Amino acid sequence: MDIVVALATYYKEECVRSKLALESIQKLRNESYGVIIVDEGSYCEFIDQIKKLGAKVYSIKKENLREAKRESFLRAYESGNEFIVCMEPEKVDFVRSISGLIETMKNKNIDLVVPERKSLDICPKFQKNTEEKLNLFCKEITGWDRDFSFGPLIWRRDCTKYFLNFKSQVEEANWDILFIPPLLAKEDGKKIKQIKIDFNYAKEMVEEEEDSLNFNQKSADTHLKIGRIYDEMEDGKNSLMYVKLAHQIFKKAHKSSEMHETQAFIESLTTKYKDISD
Repeated sequence: MDIVVALATYYKEECVRSKLALESIQKLRNESYGVIIVDEGSYCEFIDQIKKLGAKVYSIKKENLREAKRESFLRAYESGNEFIVCMEPEKVDFVRSISGLIETMKNKNIDLVVPERKSLDICPKFQKNTEEKLNLFCKEITGWDRDFSFGPLIWRRDCTKYFLNFKSQVEEANWDILFIPPLLAKEDGKKIKQIKIDFNYAKEMVEEEEDSLNFNQKSADTHLKIGRIYDEMEDGKNSLMYVKLAHQIFKKAHKSSEMHETQAFIESLTTKYKDISD
């Protein structure tokens, strides 16, 4: 096979997500895909299981999802396979779409594919709302109408340089390594194609995501993420608005450490954009 799947994992203990990750890895290996995993310190039983499934496992000491992904892309590139797949380990149903997407890439000489969900109606309500907002926000910035928040990507080996050489402008971000490199490849003349696929979330994942605490946490994280991007764009008004929204959600959920973090960020933004905040 000329296909390798690059994954980044981190599970402190057995949970719904770790079980789904194991299911994905099993399905990937059943298809004879190479699987490269860079792990940030998951529980021992998980590491033992993925090794038994035949995945190549590497560890990274720094807990940073962006750098774990980057390391997995480097390892995938070094494997010599022509096609590199990036996906979240918990998106089990995506595995069935890989072969068809790569066949399309071969037939149409495509350099990088951006898979898209046919509809966000498959998502839990909170996820649909936040991801619609995030997709619109990214479209406003980039001018590219795509399903930014879905995640999976497939590219030819020579496109890996856009991911390895990418330098983030927001240290706390862990998602930008999936958003920006495809844009850079597109600007560089690479043939990029958005392809809609059938995709469904695992039932147990949906049930967990619809939990109210998860809703609050993820909604706040999304607002904070958008606030940081607006700050990067020097848009103080919108940055303050989104960070304050995040702070209110964290406060309501009694997330003390997140409250302190966002309060400190609000204070720094207030100082930075003094004329706006007055």
